[in-house]
Amino acid sequence: MARGADPASVQRVSGSDLSTKLFIEQYAAVGRPVILLDLVSSWPAYSQWRCADGGPNLQKLAEDFQGVTGPVVDCGHDYDIQSWDVGDYFRWAAGTVPPEGALYLKDWHLVDACRSLGLEVPYEAPDYLSAPVHDWLNLHMDRATGKDDYRFSYVGVAGTRTPLHHDVLFSHSWSANICGRKHWIFYPPDVSQKLLDSFGNAAESAQPQRRCEGWWQRFPGLQEAWDRRLEAFQEEGELMFVPSGWYHEVENLTMTISINHNWLNASNAVQVWTFLRSEWQSVREKIGDLQDTFDSPDEFLEQCQVLMRANCGMDVPGTCRRGVVGAGVGGGQAKSRVRKQPGRHCCRRDKAIARSGGKLD
Repeated sequence: MARGADPASVQRVSGSDLSTKLFIEQYAAVGRPVILLDLVSSWPAYSQWRCADGGPNLQKLAEDFQGVTGPVVDCGHDYDIQSWDVGDYFRWAAGTVPPEGALYLKDWHLVDACRSLGLEVPYEAPDYLSAPVHDWLNLHMDRATGKDDYRFSYVGVAGTRTPLHHDVLFSHSWSANICGRKHWIFYPPDVSQKLLDSFGNAAESAQPQRRCEGWWQRFPGLQEAWDRRLEAFQEEGELMFVPSGWYHEVENLTMTISINHNWLNASNAVQVWTFLRSEWQSVREKIGDLQDTFDSPDEFLEQCQVLMRANCGMDVPGTCRRGVVGAGVGGGQAKSRVRKQPGRHCCRRDKAIARSGGKLD
């Protein structure tokens, strides 16, 4: 796209008319974002979570989800994260005056919340987006833990946003607007490196008005990436498909509630495995000079796995257990050998965490 030209837009198609074969061939396998219509309006959440005027029924949501917790991000203060009672968040958002601050309930585990409260899960994705055949990640999480998963709800007032990023694990994702309006900006995978600095850190945004001071020195390719962007305005009742490896940034233009899944299957297993191998190599290199301080090579490798789980939510053995890499790829299950002892083991662990740039909760 020439500089100054209008950005390309994301295609809109009827999701109810798509077969699994067509969705995979035309979008998932080739990595093409798309907005799917005619799916979300049939979900119970679409009728039960909305008022007659189409706005969110915050009072009902506050009553339904009082007592469960979720992470709330302050988009106005360095994206600080606090744990809130979800019912209290909905009451804050429903204040009689416009809410102060840009607080965003993000990565709230909706399915787990419904199950813990005895509520029906208020949506059902089409077969080509869901387990057991096409969502290996959440299928495994259900079988392995019954709790931890990659099925979320996002709730944000106007002006809340998610900075430039690719999705966790290089997974596919989808995001369905129950109410509200989102602005999406996508960057094709072939310009990903132009969004990163020399240390591999992504810019917060490629939008001209949001770029950091001196961006042309730290991110010299940012304008070129911006010129290649795709944009979309997602309306209520629409579902956005985000393919593996596409950096994107998103802003809520009105009070918005969405339901989101991260997922993977045969169409993006190679991308996920390549990403995890790269993360594995990076962790080993960053703490490699500490290897001699561990009691054994196995203990060093296990510490690398701990850091991977902290940094990207999954380690290599975990990936193999999930079947992400397919038959014949990957190794066996590693047994944890991290010693939870005071003294030099804790110091060594802290040094490794600091060196990798990760943190543990």
